[in-house]
Amino acid sequence: MLKFSILFIALLFLLIPTKSLAADWEIVSAEQNPFDEITHSSTDDEADYILVFRKKGGSKMQVPIKYKNLRPVMTSLNASSPEELKLKPFTAGKSNSVDEGLDAIDILRLKGLHNGEYTPPKAEELYKRAAAALSEMKCPDFSDVDRKTVHEAFAKVFDNKDWLDKLKRDVHLQSNNKKVKLEPAMSSEFKLKPGRGEFMKLQNGTIKRNVSFTDSEKPFDCEEIGPQTQDAQTPAQSGHAE
Repeated sequence: MLKFSILFIALLFLLIPTKSLAADWEIVSAEQNPFDEITHSSTDDEADYILVFRKKGGSKMQVPIKYKNLRPVMTSLNASSPEELKLKPFTAGKSNSVDEGLDAIDILRLKGLHNGEYTPPKAEELYKRAAAALSEMKCPDFSDVDRKTVHEAFAKVFDNKDWLDKLKRDVHLQSNNKKVKLEPAMSSEFKLKPGRGEFMKLQNGTIKRNVSFTDSEKPFDCEEIGPQTQDAQTPAQSGHAE
């Protein structure tokens, strides 16, 4: 009798809906921007799409997305074309972000890139990747990491002078022959000025780049200001594929 009771309770537990696993989002549509059809074919990596989605029972939301980023969303939802995404349900777990819908789509994209599995990296790994990229005169690229994880990691150290000083030291020590320097710069030297950020200059001899560090989902932005090599123009993911 005891064994039967235990089995019944276990079976009942399996049948109870688990809220965290519920597919509480759905794709409404994914269509190429009509103004982009002249410039790009529908399967061009750079083709502009409008992805419309919603939390079930909620209002529609939309986000512009390149086809190269829409493709992994299709993979994640077993759709062979943008048209097949219509009414596809999905879940991305809980989110406390005001941009919950965007976070959900971002996780879906990353799951498609990582064979259905995605584990956000630790903040320390992102800090190391930033230093490694800058030491090679490249702009840190975290497009293989979800926007929320990136934002939260660098928001923690945004106003931390000790962390920024350490970043500058690490960039110099990790660079080839210790020639690369990351130094303060004037905001007037930047073409695009973030509302609130740290302005720096990355320099290796005559090769120079302006680097801004901001409290955002894209913490680093770079501008070339001196003679450039091909390597210096390439964003770096430090071993991570886009």
